[in-house]
Amino acid sequence: MSYSQPQPIIDTIKEFNRKILLNNNTEFSIDLNISIDFLKQYDGNQATFESYRREVERLLQWSSLIAKKSILELKRQDIQEYIEFCLDPPLSWIGTKRVARFIERGGVRLANPNWRPFVATISKQDYKLGKKPDKKKYSLSQKAIQEIFTVLSSFYNFLLLEDKVAMNPIVLIRQKSRYIQKQQTKAPVKRLTETQWQYCIKTAEQLTSDDADQHERTLFIISALYLLYLRISELAANDRWVPQMKHFYQDSNQTWWFKTLGKGNKSRDIAVSDDMLNALKRYRQKRKMTALPSPSDSKPLLPKEKGKGAITSTRHIRSIVQYCFDKTVETLREKELFTEADSLEQATVHWLRHTGISDDINKRGRPVAHVRDDAGHSNSAITDRYNDIERTERHASAKNKKLKKQDTKLDKKMNELQIKTAQFKFQPLQETDLDLLCHWLNETHVKEWWDDKLTNEEIKSKYGDRIGDLIVSPFIVYLNEKPIGFIQSYQASKVGDGWWPDAKEGTIGIDQFIGEKDLINRGIGTKMIRAFIDKIFLDPNIEKIMTDVDPNNLRAIRCYEKSGFKFIKKVITPDGLAYLMELSRNGHNE
Repeated sequence: MSYSQPQPIIDTIKEFNRKILLNNNTEFSIDLNISIDFLKQYDGNQATFESYRREVERLLQWSSLIAKKSILELKRQDIQEYIEFCLDPPLSWIGTKRVARFIERGGVRLANPNWRPFVATISKQDYKLGKKPDKKKYSLSQKAIQEIFTVLSSFYNFLLLEDKVAMNPIVLIRQKSRYIQKQQTKAPVKRLTETQWQYCIKTAEQLTSDDADQHERTLFIISALYLLYLRISELAANDRWVPQMKHFYQDSNQTWWFKTLGKGNKSRDIAVSDDMLNALKRYRQKRKMTALPSPSDSKPLLPKEKGKGAITSTRHIRSIVQYCFDKTVETLREKELFTEADSLEQATVHWLRHTGISDDINKRGRPVAHVRDDAGHSNSAITDRYNDIERTERHASAKNKKLKKQDTKLDKKMNELQIKTAQFKFQPLQETDLDLLCHWLNETHVKEWWDDKLTNEEIKSKYGDRIGDLIVSPFIVYLNEKPIGFIQSYQASKVGDGWWPDAKEGTIGIDQFIGEKDLINRGIGTKMIRAFIDKIFLDPNIEKIMTDVDPNNLRAIRCYEKSGFKFIKKVITPDGLAYLMELSRNGHNE
């Protein structure tokens, strides 16, 4: 079968191109404009925009050229056919190198004829051996397949909110494991070994001896990526942020910090170590500046080699570090450290950030909370992935843990104040919440009553499938803007396999837990449940809320009773005997 060759549709953030269409079909014009409206939500983050543009653009091309349908007409079966298409695209849709979508000629931006929706790649090691990408060997990685589901689910949720579609076809695909492989164990964090890192930093220092003008910058970049845990995008200038010398600053306590703007357009202040401060002094002095910047020093942190202004290309910074990596590989081979050399050939610049985080936690014993904040992680569960402490060290750190401490009068007053002024928010579960959810579900106080006996990857698959679901609605609970637990509601008439009596339309079931163990037994659970049932009963079609509770979970039973629930009867569920409790709309209004 021959396929029409696609051309790029959507330009950069600055130059959304509404004129280049695959045909004159008005239906396609509507699809394109809706897609652009969706992508405009991400114009504050270039990396996210480009990722989402890639997936949405592919779908637009497939729906127009292959399916001959509007994206608003696609059903579950269509999406499954699209995913199968992505797994094995025609050769005419595959390129062998990444090129710009549009090129400018005579002041006019034109579609690049060499651009393709899919790109065949090879490893860095194969590239150095002279091998070339082969279109016939193209395959999607597991990460790429996951991104298809994530982005398109978000896209159709947007269309759902805009009343453009009646249902999200992505969430209707129940057997996502058919496409996405499950990993039984935690994926290791990719980082440099101690040998690789030591040779790398020595190589960078040696390069400065050979060419100080060029490679003092190399040494500074590598030092910053490792010691400040920076992402490469945080060193490059963009429309939102230009890294400047004054972003290294001293506070009123005479301690030094570095301010940056990271993922999600979030700024953070990173603690600057003595070695990082020395690296900054060396870099500045080699550039004939004062040792440390003043608060008004607006010179770019990484100026262009030619011309004015800061480096804006992450690719350029990546090539600077890659040159040092390549030289390090040569040295390792000279020392007959072939395994280390082969491994380093696979490394990316991002491994330096991972290495800095891992070394601080595992070798220097830096508190995880401090590393979390400097790294810009959204929660400690992400930072915990870097923790490799040996079992003996782990046991030693846990040996003297106390069951409880004596509350002071101030502690009690603060506890009472927090409960009294509690403000709850129920945020629909997102992909970014799954690591935190795994962390909570592995806490002892949660597993005692909520133990699905699943691995972290299975937890992510189970609850990830519920994102955007029309029957089960999962939420992260926020207390005074901080995530503290999980709660979900579901249409009781459509779940339960028969153990729910009288589960008619208009009956909602709920489950919940507090994930933060220092917040249990403080009255917060009752207030959380009350706030959630108030939210549910805002829907005039809901007449009753039900829940099943383990008879031995006295704390949960008391919470539900205080919230107005009444014991109905004992029921047998797949998890065993449970107390069925319910709250009617009339009972809630009493």
